[in-house]
Amino acid sequence: MASQDDAIERLLRSLSPSREAAERIAAEVAREIRPEQERIHRVMSPVRYTLGDLALSPPCRWLPATVSRQAEIVVREACAALGTLEDPPGTNRGPEIDEWNRRAGVPVGSYWCAAFAGEMWRRAGVEPPPGYAACDRLMAWGRATGRWTEHVPTLGALVLYGVPGDARHVGIVVRTAPLVLSVEGNTTVEGSRLERNGTAVALKLVTADDPVLGYVHLTPLAA
Repeated sequence: MASQDDAIERLLRSLSPSREAAERIAAEVAREIRPEQERIHRVMSPVRYTLGDLALSPPCRWLPATVSRQAEIVVREACAALGTLEDPPGTNRGPEIDEWNRRAGVPVGSYWCAAFAGEMWRRAGVEPPPGYAACDRLMAWGRATGRWTEHVPTLGALVLYGVPGDARHVGIVVRTAPLVLSVEGNTTVEGSRLERNGTAVALKLVTADDPVLGYVHLTPLAA
């Protein structure tokens, strides 16, 4: 199999005869080294978040060794988004926020807590339901697919807030002990009070005083 150095040398040698010959050899080399590039990608993908001693995203050292790969990705991606702000504040707009809303299929400038949460799941390979920008849709889907519990949070799960029958806000559970913490979009940066139309991705403390309706888990629960 051709190495990248061999590929470069062949390409340089090809430049003298003609541009057409160079382009032909370059295409051949690209085909030869593509399998090696794909192999390297497969080998590196399980260590996405570290390179030696360098953390490439928040270390989240509280994650247990038994955490699933999907839950780990959701938690790390959510924590990496902390500090994202509307720009300008109060507009429900911003480069990342606009992209989350577009991917959720809603107009830019829409409320974006669920668009943010759904995007974190998608990065872990878990596809949220159509219409996931609506919190009620997430709650109904969680119940219909056996992912719903009212009192037991798990890492990477969606925590839904509201009043009975009407989910109004959602976040991502990033820690379950000794306290339950969530990362939430479209919320405030001050304190732990529930806020469904704030300006930031922020860390929140989930308490018994919050109007928690329940949790949608990454995978269906055992019967």
